[in-house]
Amino acid sequence: MSASGCRWWFGAVVALCAGLVLVESGGCGDSAGGSGASPDGGKVTFKDAGPRSPGGECKPACSSGQACVKGSCYAETCSVAACRAGEVCQRDACVALACVGVTCGEGSICAQGVCAPKNCTGGEVCGARRYCDQGACRDVLCGGIACGAQQLCVAGACRETTCGGVACGPGQVCADGRCSETACVGASCASGRRCQAGECVACAARESVCFDGLDEDCDGTTDCQDADCSNAICDDADLCTTGDRCGSDGKCKGPQAVPGCTPGSCTGGTNQSCAVAGVGTGLRTCSNNAWGACVVNACTNGATNPPGCDNAVCVLNSERVCTTADVGTGKQTCTNNAIGRGVVWGACVVDTCTNGATNPPGCSNAVCVAGAQQACTTAGVGTGKQTCANNAWGSCVVDTCTNGATNPPGCSNAVCVAGAQQACTVAGVGTGKQTCANNAWGSCVVDTCTNGSTNPPACNNLVCTAGSIRACTSSKGTAMQTCTNNAWGPCVVTTCTNGFQAPDCVCSVAITQGPGVAGFPDGPNYRASWASHGGAGACSWTLDGVVQGPLLDCSGTLEGAWLSAGRHRVGLVVGSGADGGGSCQTEEIVISTTTCRVVVEPEGGGSFRTIWASNGSSCTWWLDSESKGAVDCNGDLTGATFPAGPHTITLRVGSGLDGVVGRLCRSKTFTAP
Repeated sequence: MSASGCRWWFGAVVALCAGLVLVESGGCGDSAGGSGASPDGGKVTFKDAGPRSPGGECKPACSSGQACVKGSCYAETCSVAACRAGEVCQRDACVALACVGVTCGEGSICAQGVCAPKNCTGGEVCGARRYCDQGACRDVLCGGIACGAQQLCVAGACRETTCGGVACGPGQVCADGRCSETACVGASCASGRRCQAGECVACAARESVCFDGLDEDCDGTTDCQDADCSNAICDDADLCTTGDRCGSDGKCKGPQAVPGCTPGSCTGGTNQSCAVAGVGTGLRTCSNNAWGACVVNACTNGATNPPGCDNAVCVLNSERVCTTADVGTGKQTCTNNAIGRGVVWGACVVDTCTNGATNPPGCSNAVCVAGAQQACTTAGVGTGKQTCANNAWGSCVVDTCTNGATNPPGCSNAVCVAGAQQACTVAGVGTGKQTCANNAWGSCVVDTCTNGSTNPPACNNLVCTAGSIRACTSSKGTAMQTCTNNAWGPCVVTTCTNGFQAPDCVCSVAITQGPGVAGFPDGPNYRASWASHGGAGACSWTLDGVVQGPLLDCSGTLEGAWLSAGRHRVGLVVGSGADGGGSCQTEEIVISTTTCRVVVEPEGGGSFRTIWASNGSSCTWWLDSESKGAVDCNGDLTGATFPAGPHTITLRVGSGLDGVVGRLCRSKTFTAP
């Protein structure tokens, strides 16, 4: 397949590979691997094509989170931010794939593999990750991409410059439903940081500017929508109102209308709050029916001299010696900073490599840094360190013997007798024997697989890895199966589609606090509910393992259940027979409080019936403050007569009998005729 979907820019291919992939050499190709045509007729190698020929290989293959570019592995995430698609991290800065290893001089930036001007000759400052292309600023990933009206290319894709019909400000496009800085689109900062002017900066403690569209405190809300901005100064873009403030509905509102003003105009001499991105906040004044430029009175770029906010950090065009860690030494020049306000020291341009490389300023052909050390291993002998000299790692000097010897670095002590064997284990594979040769035990030769395979010593015909889990299909609902003895086990349902309880999905049981029963609205009442595929009269329910009552419908609710304080288990039994058959499901509840009830009912002829109930363990009942002794905590008294007048029956719950009054549980007052 040819790279007909690509456009070439500055001698390198840009990310316009329709149906293809952008590869580490800057070319296009199909996702299955292969090569496409480059402008010079050379071969283009795909990033996922595996080992490559000398000059472009990454052996071994790069690990997860890395990309192979020009024969080396680079991380896709820097210390403070994840790089955009089409970029990797080089010296803790995100660069485009085609720009890896390319170093540009002051005033220029790499775009599509070559150096281009940072700013345009008309005085326009392009900002972070942007360059000047034929008099206009452009994203470094957008070379050669033409966008439509009211669109701007950012991070290799065309984006709208309006959001919800409202035009975004200068240097902004619509991303994720709101206007965002172009330098921050596609950026992903580490936790506790946010993107500003293309850099990841620390999140503020709270939102301080309520009309700049920036989420300063990283809480997902901006300006008036942030609670920090309640009643703060804002800008509702209505030129006919003044004194704009953030309202309780999260919108900016102007409470006072300007006399004689019509939308699209302003009243001469009136002021309005404003912000200059990357510089500061201030006021703008209406003149000739139009708003003038923003005059900054508070710097937000770190300067201390509004309105210019251009404190000098250094003398423009002066130079000083600098060092780039693990690369080399050189010079850096004082220049205008990225936002065109003030002067700062520019990047360090290396002219002398100290990492052993011979190609400043990139110094990218270094094998190692002179004098550096790294851990190493001498097979069958021991571990130690090797030192970098003349841009190459020296021999391994063993300081810890792993062959059983005690005399590093030689480790020549006798470890074993030549030809002797001992049992050994290869973790996750199997057991076998290793043989002594050249005063060291050889590798373990597996003769019994323990990982489920049947072909020692390789033991590589595994169906699955023991203990691994995967999703499987069940008609009952969502299910998983586990690998055991080199075979996938049965599907075990974890979530039933019919709403019943897994894994059998045939029934469910629940017990909750219920409404009060008639006559005892605040009693210890609980609601037990159950549901099953069984029919009418085919189920029963149990309390703490004891069947309760006759057979009942397999879907129902029991109101006003009385349960004593403590732990209880309610169960549902499904099937035939007096006890309902086999257990279906159980649900546990812990009742931590003791409750009770007392009722006195007239029976006629001057007698009364007294009913009491509690989930306590010991009870006494009292008549008019006189103890009548211990009683069962659930009972009744019929045919009782009382002298004429008011009386009070009290139920007390606690340990002991008459000698201990116990806790007052419930009282009932009535009048005898």
